[in-house]
Amino acid sequence: MSRKNLFALATALLAAAALGIAGQAVRATRERTALLSSLLTRRARLAGEIANAEKRMSTAGHALESLKSKPAAVKKSPAVPPGSKPMLSEDAALRNDPRLQTLYLNYQRAQVRNNLAPYWRALGLTSEQARKMEEIRLQAEERSLDLKWAAQAQGTPLNNPAYRSLQQQVTAQSDGEVQNLLGEAGARQFQELARAMPVNHVVGEMGAAMAQTGVPLSSDQAAQLTQLFASSSTDYQAGKAALLTSIDWDVTLPQARAIVSAPQQATLEATIAKYRESQALSALRKMAAQSR
Repeated sequence: MSRKNLFALATALLAAAALGIAGQAVRATRERTALLSSLLTRRARLAGEIANAEKRMSTAGHALESLKSKPAAVKKSPAVPPGSKPMLSEDAALRNDPRLQTLYLNYQRAQVRNNLAPYWRALGLTSEQARKMEEIRLQAEERSLDLKWAAQAQGTPLNNPAYRSLQQQVTAQSDGEVQNLLGEAGARQFQELARAMPVNHVVGEMGAAMAQTGVPLSSDQAAQLTQLFASSSTDYQAGKAALLTSIDWDVTLPQARAIVSAPQQATLEATIAKYRESQALSALRKMAAQSR
């Protein structure tokens, strides 16, 4: 290769190298610019977060100071500020607020759907029959509430014979609608199931708790416990719903222990103890209210 050609080749190689270096420099410049932009953005975000944190700390400090001074202010202020309206009870608030009534009835609809689904299966109802049964239950609940609120608005006691007669008519109407839908035998079977509903709810709670411990309640055990609790209720014996408050647990609990296995007994006793405690607290509240 001649010197001239060699010089041309070297020049071309140098030019290519220069272009490569220039390209690398451009890419490096772009990367540094992007990195700098990212850092500036992050710095601004951190500055905003710091400002928000300082603002929250300041607000928390003011709240703390307010809480420290609150007891003294409460001691100085009267229990009920002059001119303020008395707080409505839950029942009164529900009676006076249509929006709350809608929410309450929606809640009742969900409760009926969840709690009564096992009864629909036990009765062998179709999906359409189950839907109609839910509507019958909800309409009866709505009519019962309307009567109750009307009586309260007029100052009529709920133990008034006229009021109780109207409530019995609501129940009779609901029973008639159930019989028209299910027939006489089906309605009678539903009434028997419905009377055991309160204790069946407790058995369902026990079953859910036992399932979490790895020793689930069998369907036979659940049926035996439901029958035991229901038959132990003096209300059920009188043809009414099997209320938990009418069960003598000191007599019933030993019989329930014989139905479940040894690993299940702890859950059984814990569930019953919770309900007994709740009943005792309710009785104390009632006594306190009567004494006042």
